[in-house]
Amino acid sequence: MEIGLYLRNIDTINEIPEDIMHKADSITCGDHGCTYVLPTVDELLALKHSLLNQNKGLHYISPKLSQSHLDDELNRVVTLLREGLSISINDWGLLYKLKDYIKPEYDICIGRLLSKSIADWAWGALLLGGEKDRGKQYLMQNSFNHKLKIDYFKNLGIKGIDVSAHPDSEASYIGISNKGLYVTGFADSTYLAVSRACPVIHIENLGRCSDRCREFCTREEYHLIPVKADQQRMYPKMQLIGNTVYKPIDVKPRQDAYRRILYTWNSLNADKIKNIFN
Repeated sequence: MEIGLYLRNIDTINEIPEDIMHKADSITCGDHGCTYVLPTVDELLALKHSLLNQNKGLHYISPKLSQSHLDDELNRVVTLLREGLSISINDWGLLYKLKDYIKPEYDICIGRLLSKSIADWAWGALLLGGEKDRGKQYLMQNSFNHKLKIDYFKNLGIKGIDVSAHPDSEASYIGISNKGLYVTGFADSTYLAVSRACPVIHIENLGRCSDRCREFCTREEYHLIPVKADQQRMYPKMQLIGNTVYKPIDVKPRQDAYRRILYTWNSLNADKIKNIFN
């Protein structure tokens, strides 16, 4: 199983200590929900060439898109695929347009926003609390654990699928792998929702999307806390990062359920990541 680092901000590559960077198998950059914070093609290609000297791959996460950004992102993705990057797609419209450009050698994955399951819900485990174990396991499986669905995407040229590393779903991840799509798991967060209107714009009084977006959306975290005390005890801590709401998770992934596990790089959790690599 590979262990990689996910950078919400490509600029933070220089913050990673040498001993951690040396042990990481790959680097992933990009964003699930917003085009304004994405690294440029030139930034990604420069990082790719730098990583080649370290025998590491570079993976790009393409976000959910509005119609006005669809063609620009299509051009970006096609360019990056031709340059040898692997890519996760989180928008059905982009995948539909991309199908005419896919070549057998391209490494394209279905992103987390397109592979949702009950396990991704903020309170999924609570809602299934009354189910028997067999029923809970069935309901918590990933939505892509279906032969006909997997065969369709394999024929399209899709190689893998991104998921959140939910322990209750890992049996279905093994099923997906056995049916021919490799699985990448995010081990420290699961996404809950993506908004078309970015709340951070209003919180920080930016007025509109701007060049400062990357600063706030990739370095600042905003905690969403229920008002009532009993709700705070019952419901998980949630984080707003850019226009995406995440729920932190802390799991020990089963090695046979994933080809690659990703941990989000943050200088504040450097010691924890270092221990994982050790």
